[in-house]
Amino acid sequence: MKLIRITGPVCVALMLAGTPMIAGADSYITKAKVIDSTPIYESIRHRQPIEVCRDDDDGYQHRSSVTGAVVGSVIGAAIGSQVISSHHHHDAVAGTIVGGAVGAAIGSQAGMKPQYRPHRQCHTEYDIDYREELVGYRVTYLYQGKEYQTRMQKRPGRFVRLRVEVSLLDDY
Repeated sequence: MKLIRITGPVCVALMLAGTPMIAGADSYITKAKVIDSTPIYESIRHRQPIEVCRDDDDGYQHRSSVTGAVVGSVIGAAIGSQVISSHHHHDAVAGTIVGGAVGAAIGSQAGMKPQYRPHRQCHTEYDIDYREELVGYRVTYLYQGKEYQTRMQKRPGRFVRLRVEVSLLDDY
């Protein structure tokens, strides 16, 4: 078993620190006085999904009945036969057919009523904002007359606990 011999300044420092030391121990716990604690903030990006919807009407034509086409073809046939027969008596049949077709087309357009079907379109957008968040503390403490600095997750009290490692540098 090797004995660790503590002499000189190390011995005095340990006594001043009030640290119990067990002979042969590899490490020990002690405390150091906190002389400064500064909060550390970082800008953190946050994405918040938002559903955005828009209501549209899809317009379409709907034939409500054939009444417009029938009425249009009868009126068109009558007009067509009269117009053509007054000029050429033997073309009255052709005038009736042409007038009926034109009247049916006009009447069918008149019989169409626009109907609207509600339609909802949705998509996801993201609201992005940046917030300053506390991410830790920069802590300065005093141990054996020297200042040391570390980063801690939580705010320290007046003292921090330290684990001090002791190892032999060389044999005498």
